[in-house]
Amino acid sequence: MNVVLLALVVSASALVGPKKTFDFKAVLASSTRDQKPFCTSGKDIEQGSWVSLKQDEYAEAPLNSGCNPMKMMWEPTSCKLPYHSEETTKAPGRVVFVGDSITDTSARSFAWFKEKLWSKDLNGCTYQKADLKAKVRPQLLKAGFNSGTVADTVKYMEEQGFNRNHHWWGCNTSVSYVPTDKPPPSNSVKAFMFALKNFGAEPLGPQDTIVLNWGMWAKDDADWGDSLKQMMKEYAHWEKAKTAPKLIWREVSPTHWGASTFQFNKKDFESTQTSKGCSAPGGPKQIEGGMKNKDKFPLKNNMMFKDAVKEAGLKIDGTNIEFLPIWRGTAERSEDHQPLTAYQIKTGATIDCTHYCTHGNVNRFWNSALSAVISAMQA
Repeated sequence: MNVVLLALVVSASALVGPKKTFDFKAVLASSTRDQKPFCTSGKDIEQGSWVSLKQDEYAEAPLNSGCNPMKMMWEPTSCKLPYHSEETTKAPGRVVFVGDSITDTSARSFAWFKEKLWSKDLNGCTYQKADLKAKVRPQLLKAGFNSGTVADTVKYMEEQGFNRNHHWWGCNTSVSYVPTDKPPPSNSVKAFMFALKNFGAEPLGPQDTIVLNWGMWAKDDADWGDSLKQMMKEYAHWEKAKTAPKLIWREVSPTHWGASTFQFNKKDFESTQTSKGCSAPGGPKQIEGGMKNKDKFPLKNNMMFKDAVKEAGLKIDGTNIEFLPIWRGTAERSEDHQPLTAYQIKTGATIDCTHYCTHGNVNRFWNSALSAVISAMQA
């Protein structure tokens, strides 16, 4: 998917907009947070509301991303999310994000929240395009994969990452990222998962966590179900051998191109982009309706993942495998997409209503939710 990634950290002074489409007064400070336990389960996070944050209440990156100046946090109805990573027991292992460019931004934001890591730290150990043949191909051949499978897997990795100007980063840090817009084809599943597991000095194991998400750029997902099933069956082998990392399916995020437009499609992408700001998807009824449509994301690929887990003989148990519902809360934050710089406006660029500000309210919510769930799984 050839889109311009605007969700990068830039100087706040260079940003203009986006147009505010919400009522600041409607978001108030929490009056019940002190009475709630920390969230430990993904299922408790979906329902809730946004609350405002006090000055310095949350661990804020020193270089602001220029997003919504009102600092907020999603507060689940029955529990609370950590405002600082130290509020929950820190997981000892690595956290590997697998997904598209939105996930790339999410991983960089989480790296700051978890360990105060910047891009210079994360990019210190990477796979560049040349490493596919120099490192990955020999690694897969040595592991016993035949040459045809290796060629297909390397081709998939090249198409999903380097052809989109995304690379594998973080092989020597506590947070890393593996770029893919969609699951690998069935014949490449095992080899890709082997490469994923061995991206680092030591193979991933039970002390580590994989955060997985696909869906935003889906055009024809007819083969996704089978690929996901193959992935979960391979994961089941890892689990049987007691080498499986924890696995979190992070729900796909919504887009904001107008009322009830929650999923990427080329027509809306081309016709509703604007330099003035992203459009709210509607009120609670539209959001609830978007969550229940079996023919569209997020429910469509949520069901594919859950079906794959079940067919592999596994369960979303909150211990080894978890489902993190972030779509509901994210849908309300149409103003949290990366604003345009003055230069971009001058040159006629349009805003991208898919990616979110690196250190804005949405990624703040995702970071805290992931931190809470990972801590509970690794306890």
